[in-house]
Formats: sequence, C-alpha cells, structure tokens
Amino acid sequence: LSIVMASRYALTGTHLDDSQPYRYSAMRVAFSQFLDPLTRFDLRASVGDAAGAARPILSAGAGISAGLPRLRLHVDAAAEGFRFPDGQSDVIGDVAVTARLPRKSAIKLSAERTPLLTNAVSVDDHATVTRYSLGWQRDLTERWLAAIAVHSLRYSDDNSGSGADAWVLVPLYSNERFMVRTGL
Repeated sequence: LSIVMASRYALTGTHLDDSQPYRYSAMRVAFSQFLDPLTRFDLRASVGDAAGAARPILSAGAGISAGLPRLRLHVDAAAEGFRFPDGQSDVIGDVAVTARLPRKSAIKLSAERTPLLTNAVSVDDHATVTRYSLGWQRDLTERWLAAIAVHSLRYSDDNSGSGADAWVLVPLYSNERFMVRTGL
C-alpha cells in the first residue's frame, strides 16, 4: 500500500510548429500526494511561449481525486489560473464523476474547460472551449473492452459543436503472456 501511495512527480514538455507560421512550446510540472488510500491531491504548474506572444503563458493550480466506495463513485476535480499570451487571465479546469455499474462497467459525467492555443490567431484572443461529456466504458481488466460517449462543445466565441464515439475490442488470440485484440 505504501508503494501505491508514494508521491508522484511528472515533468512534461510540448512543442508545436506548423506552417502558419506558429510555434508553441511549454513545460509542465506536477506533484501528487495521497492523503489516504482513496484521496490524492495534485499541484501543477506550467510555463510556455508562443510565437508573437507578448508574455509567457503561465498556469498554476490544484486538483483532487477521491474514491467513495460506499457510493461506488470516483470524483476528480481540478482548477488552474491560466494567463494567456497577452496577459489576460482566466480559470480553466475539469470535474468528472464516475459511477461503477454492475457487470464491470462504469458511467462517467464530465466537464472540462481548456484554452485553445492551437494557431497564430489564438495569441491575440482568449479562446477557450468547454466540453461536456457523458460516457460508458467496460472495465479495462476484462478480456473485451468497449466504450461509448457523447460530447457537447461550447466555444468562447459562442460557437458550439457536438459529437459521439464508440469502440469495441475483442480477443482474437491470447495465451498467458499476451493477448491480441481486434475491433472497431
């Protein structure tokens, strides 16, 4: 149990370079600590730079992940202060509630708000997208895997979108060491 509850550290990097011309690079650091076997607390921060940006892109925030076994629920939530390239600040983050269902599956309801820093125009505005999602997934410890989800997107410029996806993978061949799956 003490190995599973050990502190976690992560350092990740991102670099995007395309023909617009647009370049974006960022470094992100995260620290996680378990408060008890079912509750994890996260601290995270990032610094980045975009071509044509007046200032560095900064973010800092915290999150929590908690299991509620009696209710068969798992809750994840995080919030970050985010500074866009022109200095405008906003709050981004996510929240998700996962309910375990019988027959080794789960249903998940989530909302996530993220900045859109994917092109040269995004350096001059404060574009964000909020994604609402509802999905079902077969437990990953089972031999066959499946999921289905529906999504609704709301953009900061009052545009919107929606989508759905589904997939299934079934065993094609397996032995004690490995398994080959096929699916659609």
